[in-house]
Parts: sequence; C-alpha cells; structure tokens
Amino acid sequence: MTVHTFREPLMLMRRTCRPLLLAAVLLAAPGLARAADMKTLHVGMIPTIDSAPFYVALDRGYFKAEGLQIDTTPTTGGAVGIPAVVSGALDIAAGNSVSTILAAARGLDIIAVAPASKIRAHDPDLAAIVAPAAAGIHTGADLQGKTLAVNTRANVLWLYGRAWVRKTGGDPAKVTIKEVPFPQMLDALKGHQVDAAFMVSPFLDAALADPAFRRIGEPYQQVQPGVDVGQYEATSAFVRAHPEEIAAFLRALRKGAAWFNANRKTPELAQIIAGYSHLPAALVQKMDLPEAPMTIDPAEIIKTAALMQQEGLLTAPIDPAKVVYPPATRP
Repeated sequence: MTVHTFREPLMLMRRTCRPLLLAAVLLAAPGLARAADMKTLHVGMIPTIDSAPFYVALDRGYFKAEGLQIDTTPTTGGAVGIPAVVSGALDIAAGNSVSTILAAARGLDIIAVAPASKIRAHDPDLAAIVAPAAAGIHTGADLQGKTLAVNTRANVLWLYGRAWVRKTGGDPAKVTIKEVPFPQMLDALKGHQVDAAFMVSPFLDAALADPAFRRIGEPYQQVQPGVDVGQYEATSAFVRAHPEEIAAFLRALRKGAAWFNANRKTPELAQIIAGYSHLPAALVQKMDLPEAPMTIDPAEIIKTAALMQQEGLLTAPIDPAKVVYPPATRP
C-alpha cells in the first residue's frame, strides 16, 4: 500500500513560491532592484568652496538619481589627483586647468570632463594672497627674498602667484614657493614657516577673520579676470569606456551647481559646506559666494596656456579640444 505524505507537495510549493516571493519583494521595494544597477565612481576631492556644487549633488541625491554611487577620496590638488587618475586609482579628480594642460602636454592621457570653478571679474575674489598685517608686504616686489605658500607646485596657484609677483613689480625667481596643504596654511603663517600664502575659501575666510592677517593681492582677478580655474579630470580612455557614467556625472554636477546658484545665501547650503570643510556654518553663511560655472570656456583655457608659456611651463600652444570633454563646453 502506498503511503501518501505532504512532503512532496510542500517541497513543490516552496520551489514554486520562492521566485514569486522574491519578485513580489523587489516590486514592493524598487530601490533594492536599482541598487544592483548603481555604478560606482571613485572621485578625488579638495575641500574648498569650489567643491560645493559637488557636495550639494551628493547631499541632495542627484548622483544617486543618475544611477551613480560616489566614493570620495581627499586630495590636495590637481598635481596629486591627476597621477591617481592616470594610474587608475581614481576615476575622476578635482583639479585645475594648469595641471591638466601640463599633464596633456607631457603626453599623459587626461581631459577635463566638467567645470569646477570660474573666477568672477570683480571683488571680492575667494582666492587671495594673505600675509601678516604687520609684515609690511603689499606687492610682489615686497615678497622678494621671502616665502609664498601654495597648495602644490607647478599648478594653477603656483602659476598665477608667480604672474602676480611679476605684475606687481617683483621677480618670481626671487620668491621661494613652498607647498603647504590648504588646511595647514594658516598655521604655517602663524608659525612663521611662510611669509605669505595663496589661499582659497573657506580657508581664506578663516584667515581673514583674524585681524593679524590681511589680503595683499588677488592674483586671478589682477592677472586674468574670468579665468576658468578648476575642472574635474578623467582619462579619455575612461571616458570612452564609460560614456554613460561620465554623462551622468556631468548632469548631476550641473544640477548641484544650479541648486548652489539658487541657494547661495541659505543656511542649508552653509550647512553642506560646513560639513565637508569643517568650518562653522555661521562663518560660511557670511561669505559672498560666486556663481558656480555650468560649462568650461575653451577661450580661457587658451589664455591660461599662453601664461604657462610665459612662465616656462609650456614650450608650445595647446589645442583646448585635446584637453576638454566637448559636452562640458555646451550648456
């Protein structure tokens, strides 16, 4: 006699229901299904005001909405970020036009894929040379025989710092330029390790809040008003292999820039900037923030390259089409 049990029907029910149950869970929680489709980008960042649109996009979920998971790594500038990008340690890095042009001129595979910062043509600039108020330093001529801090050598601050010294009566060859990360510049000034420092906000604002220090020059505005200073860089090989991710990165960053431009005076933006810069939100909210750029201007890249030739960083002009991702130049 055959003995019937419930085991066989029960096992069949389990095998049948598991896929249906999983499908129901995924339909009920679409975020779980989308998580597997997220693409991760490893991005090197500098904690300056120029980075605010990026952190806005991160904070408000614009990258996530574009299907991107962002993994950030701190860097000190383009001279450090670009080698990390070229080696594959980073996918994208915040940098500057000088480092990008110089790397491309040396045969490295590097292009600017998105705008980061543009200097406005009127005061106040969020980048300036700061010196002790009692030091009697007013011009590039006064800096001869003294030490000027920049974040990295042979980068955009180095170039425009030298150009400012020359423009204001000094000889750049007679000024010692020392590498000091932005967060340590004020301490270097207080400790008399440097005589002046080319600083950017929010670190500039922290220095100027101390009456012992004052701004003595604004190299970008005095040398090249409207210069495109900062960009985000990647290799052209990465762009070719990941065009959708790069396009999504640019879209999300532009959304962050648009929100930044519409909310420059709000406490919410001040909190975002305070979060990554570690400055008090009250101090951040007092800043006169410039608009974030939406595109890269090739004409400004040409001007920067010409200045690099003048200062001996380049031996020949460079075609901006070779160093700029074309969609980044279009609104």
